[in-house]
Amino acid sequence: MEASSLLPILKKKLAFLSGGKDRRSGLILTIPLNSDQTSMEELSATLDYLLSIPSDKCKARGFTVIVDGRRSQWNIVKTVVLMLQVEIAVTVSQGLMCGSVCWCLMTSVC
Repeated sequence: MEASSLLPILKKKLAFLSGGKDRRSGLILTIPLNSDQTSMEELSATLDYLLSIPSDKCKARGFTVIVDGRRSQWNIVKTVVLMLQVEIAVTVSQGLMCGSVCWCLMTSVC
């Protein structure tokens, strides 16, 4: 998969690898949801591309996925979490919801 074919989707910044690492040295993947973002196909394509970038050694350590749902509706957050569980086999290890703030921390070993 080439970035040039996905450039319009990648410019939307639906998800990103920050360059940070968790305590296990796993990469941190952040998904900042917006209320107007409803295209699961575009998010899926973005995730497929981003998860193809790291080396096999980095992938073996897994990922911590942060779904930031502060600017989104709960049903969209739930849909994204379910999609992550199915498509990239993540396990929800911690979730936090306080008022309008919703963070879901997930780990994945590819």
